Amino acid sequence: MQAKKLFLLPMLAVLFGCNRQVEPGLFISGRIDGDTVDISSKIAGRIVDLKVREGDTVQAGQIVAWLSSPQEEANRDAQKARIEQLQRQLATYDERVRQAQIYEDQAVMDSPAKVKEAEAALARAQAELVRWEAELKQAQADAQRYPPLAKSGAVAVQLADQYETKEKIAVASTEASRRQVAAAEAALDQARAQLENPRIKAADRMTLLGETQEIHSQIEAYQAELRRINANLTDLTIRAPITGTILTRAAEPGRVIAAGQTILTMVDLSKLYLRGFVTEGDIGRVKVGQMAEVYLDSSPNEPIPAEVIRIDPQVMFTPENTYFKDDRVKQVMGVKLGLKGAVGLAKPGMPADGTIMVPGPRVARGG
Repeated sequence: MQAKKLFLLPMLAVLFGCNRQVEPGLFISGRIDGDTVDISSKIAGRIVDLKVREGDTVQAGQIVAWLSSPQEEANRDAQKARIEQLQRQLATYDERVRQAQIYEDQAVMDSPAKVKEAEAALARAQAELVRWEAELKQAQADAQRYPPLAKSGAVAVQLADQYETKEKIAVASTEASRRQVAAAEAALDQARAQLENPRIKAADRMTLLGETQEIHSQIEAYQAELRRINANLTDLTIRAPITGTILTRAAEPGRVIAAGQTILTMVDLSKLYLRGFVTEGDIGRVKVGQMAEVYLDSSPNEPIPAEVIRIDPQVMFTPENTYFKDDRVKQVMGVKLGLKGAVGLAKPGMPADGTIMVPGPRVARGG
């Protein structure tokens, strides 16, 4: 009964021509609203479970949904297999590089030694050839001198035969010595050619190192792709971005959703505001930060502290909700009055009135 009397007072004041002085300021009417947050998945997947329903209060970071993506899981397993294969291949390359380094070091030490050894062998063969050539020359001279003496009876026939045999042996030994010299020269040429072995072995090692580096690069690329896939799989666990209340539940478990498709919508009920409109002629009196009061229809005599938190940057021809016929031809500016109380009482969509504390005459608040 008391509430009805309070509602009738403004009406009676208007009927009898009296203007009830309630509070100073600029009156606006509108509805309670809040900045909503749509919760979605970064990739496509099937909803496995939803942990919340409309009206539930959740904390920032709280898990609200689980999704699955067999395709991404298969991509993850395939990527792991590729990395493991390359790592096994890399292990064999590491061993080959180690062996190539050993061969290179060995070539650096062995090649000069083999050249010196070949040079010594050639010198011995040449000395042996000189000796046999001298013996051959002497044997040839003796073989020519003793046969005539044997015919004349000056020496025995057997002695002439011995010198002839010595000549044959000297000829064969000289020829064999010449062949040994040729072989020693060929061995020396081969040993000198092996002086290039360190450079060749180093080139082989560098080739293996290049192939090893390429495998390392492939592994790094595959690991980066694996991190991307794992990040996608992690994103299938949906967490609340803010602390707030669930407004709508747009999907149910079992549904396949696309990337970016809304699953849940939530709002922070501690950051609600009254969305209303001020005529263009009065907007110059309104400033961001000015104090205000908001009245809910459910509690018309209990003001909620508020302040102006936003003024639209451009005018509108008509407000979103027109409450009087005359308002349809007025240009208005939208404003937001941020509520500083009534948490749990004010809800998005509720109609409400507000008064902005601006300099000017005291005006009666609409009933």
